Amino acid sequence: MLKFIHASDFHLDSAFGALTDRQAASRRRETRETGFRLANYVNSHGIDLVLLAGDLFDSNSAFRETGKQLAQALGQMEAKVFIAPGNHDWYGPGSPWKTVTWPENVHIFRENRMTSVELPEWNLVIHGAAFTTQEQPESLLRDFAVSGDGRIHIGLLHGEIDSPEEHYNPLRKEEIAASGLDYLALGHIHKRMEPQTYGKTLCAWPGCMEGRGFDELGEKGFYEGTIETGSFSLQFVPFARRR
Repeated sequence: MLKFIHASDFHLDSAFGALTDRQAASRRRETRETGFRLANYVNSHGIDLVLLAGDLFDSNSAFRETGKQLAQALGQMEAKVFIAPGNHDWYGPGSPWKTVTWPENVHIFRENRMTSVELPEWNLVIHGAAFTTQEQPESLLRDFAVSGDGRIHIGLLHGEIDSPEEHYNPLRKEEIAASGLDYLALGHIHKRMEPQTYGKTLCAWPGCMEGRGFDELGEKGFYEGTIETGSFSLQFVPFARRR
């Protein structure tokens, strides 16, 4: 059995504009601890794989110290970590993904197309792509399909499904079904969505890790999942420090 976490949308260094300057500064300090808190959870719960589906930073020019803290936290995880940069933290000049030294257990998808990493110890392949500009008007799943080779195939992307505005990786349900992926770990939508299945592909958004304003209410956290004999199960784990 393999245990994994699927999280997204930390939005580190957010402005927290609904709060006073003092409250906002306090919340930014708290959210920078998210990675360390998550590392403690990963290590204490025997998590093998961490999937982070973008917008971990609120911009691609986040404070360098924030990037270094996140790198340190992810390096503490006794797990393999995969990251697909999103529209806020897109992979490009000045991005923490380029300027910070990331630990060996962390793989960042850097290309504006689907690339793959094989994990033979788990008979598993991770496929992912990055935003390389602030917008991604074309679906990153267009013309993408995995081979039916008996391995487990997981996709990791930041994006939307059937969005009326085609700015942020507008995925189509038919593309997801045709991809042949077993699981598609998504980010971008800040409200947790119940898992959906298209074709044989299970996909989900865990929502943001912390509410940043009074338009982001309710429990925030991540999905914890297991893979056993090719079958996936998911449960939502509330993890926000404040509501």
